[in-house]
Amino acid sequence: TLKPHGDLTTAVAFSDNGQYIASAGGDQDPQIRLTVRNTLGEHRGLVRMQTAPLPLDDWVTALAFSDNDSFYLAAGTDSGAILVYRVFRQSTKKPQLEASFESGMDTQIRHLHMAAFPGADTFFIAAAGADDGNTTVRFWTYHRKPKFALDRTLPLEISRIKNLKFSRSNRHMAVIGLSGGGKPSLHLFDIRFSNASKREWVVESVERAPVDLAGAVGANSVDFGQRSSILATVRADSWHVANLRDTRLSKVVDFSAAAPGVEEFSAVAISEMHNLVIAASGRNLFFFSFGADVPQLVATVEEAMDSDVVDLRVSPEEDSVVTLGANSESARVWRLDHV
Repeated sequence: TLKPHGDLTTAVAFSDNGQYIASAGGDQDPQIRLTVRNTLGEHRGLVRMQTAPLPLDDWVTALAFSDNDSFYLAAGTDSGAILVYRVFRQSTKKPQLEASFESGMDTQIRHLHMAAFPGADTFFIAAAGADDGNTTVRFWTYHRKPKFALDRTLPLEISRIKNLKFSRSNRHMAVIGLSGGGKPSLHLFDIRFSNASKREWVVESVERAPVDLAGAVGANSVDFGQRSSILATVRADSWHVANLRDTRLSKVVDFSAAAPGVEEFSAVAISEMHNLVIAASGRNLFFFSFGADVPQLVATVEEAMDSDVVDLRVSPEEDSVVTLGANSESARVWRLDHV
C-alpha cells in the first residue's frame, strides 16, 4: 500500500522503466509523491519516497510519465493547469519543475498522456477533461516548453469522456465516451505525426479509425497492452480482448458471465506477458487468463480497496498492478507473478 494522502488519492502512474510510482492527493494534501520501487530479485517492493512541489494553490487530478528514458512527469490540475517535472534516474535527486502552463480548456484535467515522438527528443502532451459537454482532446508539442499543436473535438454522439488511453506506439487513441443518455461506448482514433524539421515533430491529425467496433456499445473501460496494440475492454459482466493492426480489429477472445455475482465491471487492465485481464467490479478484483483455449477466472481479491475501484494500471515490466479507489486515501500495488 502506498503512503496515504491526507484525504484521498486522486491519480497514480508508473514510470516507463517501472522505477517510480507517482501518486497525488486531493485538496487537503495537494502534493505529488514519487515512490521508488525495487524491481530486482526477491526483495522487490517500495523502498523510499520523494515529493514534488506544487507551485500553485491547486491539486492534482491526473498524472502521466513520458514513455521513454527522458523521464518527464506531467500533472494536470483541478484548475486546468499542466505541470511538467524532470525526474532523474538517481532516486536521491528530487524532481525539478520545468514548465507550468494553462491548458485553456476551462475544465479540470482528468485524462493526461505524455510521449516521445518517434526517434526524436521532442514530446507531445494530450489532455482532456471529464465535464459534460467538454469533449475536446488538446495536444501540445513539448521540448523544454509547450507549444500548442491541435484540438480534436470528439463526435457529436459523445457528451463526456469517461476513459482515454493511447497504444504503446502512440498511433492509436481509444476513448470511452458517454452519450447524452449516459450510455458508454468505445471509439478508436488514428494519430498521425509529421516532422516540420529535424528536431521539430508535430501531431498532424487525429482521425476516427475505420475499424469494425462490434460490441463497442456499452464498453465501460479500455486498456492497451504494453507490448503491442492488443486491446481489452469490459462491458456489463463481460470482457473482450482484440488485436488492433493498422485499420483492422480482430477479435482474440470474448468472455461473458465470467465472475458469479458481478453486475458490472468498471475498470480493466491487461498483461500480455501473463495473458491476464484484470477487471474491477465495486471494490473487488478479478483475474482472468486468456492464453488458453478456454478463458477462465484464475483469482479473485475481495475488498481489494476500501472504495469502488476506478482505475487500474499495470507496471511496464508487468509484474504488478496498481489500484485506485474512488474515495481511498492510498493506492495499492498487487503482484501479478503469483496469480
